[in-house]
Amino acid sequence: MILIVFSDVFDYASMLSVVIPIAIATYSFIRLERYLRLLYILLWLSFVIDILLELLIMAGWLSSNIPFFHFYTVAEFTLYSLLYKEVLRDVKPLMAMLIVAFLLFKLSDLWLITRPDQPDTAAMTLESIIIIFYCFLYFDQLLKEKLIMYLTRHPMFWINSGVLVYFSGSFFLFLFSPYIFKNEGSVDIYWSFHAVLSLLKNLSFAIAFYLVSKSYRLSLNSPER
Repeated sequence: MILIVFSDVFDYASMLSVVIPIAIATYSFIRLERYLRLLYILLWLSFVIDILLELLIMAGWLSSNIPFFHFYTVAEFTLYSLLYKEVLRDVKPLMAMLIVAFLLFKLSDLWLITRPDQPDTAAMTLESIIIIFYCFLYFDQLLKEKLIMYLTRHPMFWINSGVLVYFSGSFFLFLFSPYIFKNEGSVDIYWSFHAVLSLLKNLSFAIAFYLVSKSYRLSLNSPER
């Protein structure tokens, strides 16, 4: 019982935590670079889908949110890929190919293997592997170019760190989810851990947008204005 309560608390905290980076980003939207606007769109998509599905389930109009996550996985992967395409300089053609390949894989998986009412295990696991690859490519680019003196003052550093933590932890959850869902006692632990990862990711995004908004406030208060 206590575990279920904690699971619900973490779940709702994770769901609502996305409001923080959205609110900060909205304040300084006109200063957002393209990669930050792609993240802003992804956050809104995540928030709207989570709230809508929660309301539909509470109203009894929907018994499971699993079918909708098949769509969300594709949308999430595409937006993250476009985001990293903006900041990674040497692999842009490769990333365009990965988006197409992932979409084809997902369609094949739905057609041949995974039913819409089953967890999106294969696609989510593959998504995690590719996005972790993006994260390491970005850190490798930072180390090679050495253009940023203070990493913690750069928004993309926080975005990349949050994404890496989330997908590194989620990789094992997605990989073993078929076995986890067979054991009812493990499901609450699964969702609690996933919620904590999501919460950390959203807080990292909030820091990234805060750095942009801080720069925006300083420009507004500049004597030159």
